[in-house]
Amino acid sequence: MYRRSSTTSVLCLAALFAACASANIAAPAAEKNAPPVKPDATAWTLSRGDSAQTGIAAGKLPDKLVLKWKFKTEAGIKSAPIIADGKAFIGSTDGSFYAIDLKTGAKAWAFSTLSGPLPKDAGPNEKKFADPIEASACYIDSRVFVGGHDGNFYCLDAKTGKMLWHFETGDKITAAANWTKSPDGKDTWVLVGSNDSRMYCLDAATGKKVWEYETGNIINGAPAIGNGVTVFGGCDGLVHVVSIADGKKAGEVEIQDYIAASAALGDDRVFVGHHGNKFICVDLKARKIAWQYGQRDFPFMGAPALTKDAVIFGGHDRRVHCVSREKGEKIWDFRAKGQFNSSPVVTGERVVIGCDDGRVYLLNLADGTEVWNYEIGQPVTGSPAVVDGTMVIGAEDGLVYAFGAEEK
Repeated sequence: MYRRSSTTSVLCLAALFAACASANIAAPAAEKNAPPVKPDATAWTLSRGDSAQTGIAAGKLPDKLVLKWKFKTEAGIKSAPIIADGKAFIGSTDGSFYAIDLKTGAKAWAFSTLSGPLPKDAGPNEKKFADPIEASACYIDSRVFVGGHDGNFYCLDAKTGKMLWHFETGDKITAAANWTKSPDGKDTWVLVGSNDSRMYCLDAATGKKVWEYETGNIINGAPAIGNGVTVFGGCDGLVHVVSIADGKKAGEVEIQDYIAASAALGDDRVFVGHHGNKFICVDLKARKIAWQYGQRDFPFMGAPALTKDAVIFGGHDRRVHCVSREKGEKIWDFRAKGQFNSSPVVTGERVVIGCDDGRVYLLNLADGTEVWNYEIGQPVTGSPAVVDGTMVIGAEDGLVYAFGAEEK
């Protein structure tokens, strides 16, 4: 393994919390903003479905799902797939990123991090094995973008898997990417966080850095995008609000516990869980936590799904929780036999989520009752992707699973 050592690669430490000035959320300068990225019935181009990371699918799933195919990789899968152009795209800890035919489960192509470049400070023979890919990808205009443990952020041709460019960060990348248009609408920018404590904004066409924003510790969560800003939690215990236009701080809110999960953004509120055993709603205008929820002393690692009235998320307390979006009041919870590190996706009147107990669950959105489950037998820490009638998810057994309606 050739990666350089870095103090930021250590897991988030509460001791890194510095005394922060009172949270200041400045309104971003007036900008021209492209419409938010939204899923359609045939594509799931971001790990949480849209640029605000709401986890809402446009399509629906049948209540009785059957296994359509399995695809084998050589090691466990932690990332969430994306779906576009009739293919599922997903990374594996075997060091490869795969494109899989959505109908047949056949491999279209694979890209290995062994094909990636060595860092400037590495010797010619240092890279001896492929570095894992835990991060989820995003898809833009026949290109896929994904980061690896080797610290490189890759742009690949979605049809062939050929590397078009790469950008080297200072440490491994485990966070999913997101994208937006530049304020003038002329360029496409892709955003990704790294364990080097920086959020990067890159030109999607060339890989050239547009700006970078430095935080106080590693960034594990994907950036949510909306209203001219990007919002993300950090292991420095802050919710960061950064202007898309220039990468300048638009504000921050101190949480006092490190945040490894991705957040969802809606109506000037941010919804995210943290290691302090709470799931919180942050009001960006009021510069404070609007509400917090946590019945037991267990952290929340997965991203939430955000409906019009409710927030759904899993926890290490072995439960899926559904609370009101306005006040954080409990609506229902569902208990399983393992922790939930997977993030839920809402599809129609159903919620689909993986669990460390080795099962994938389909729940009723209204009351949390179980509709269906499938036993994989190994932890399912990755999150699902849903297009109309099809759900794809990876598991720690190294397999990618596709489920759909039973053929008549």
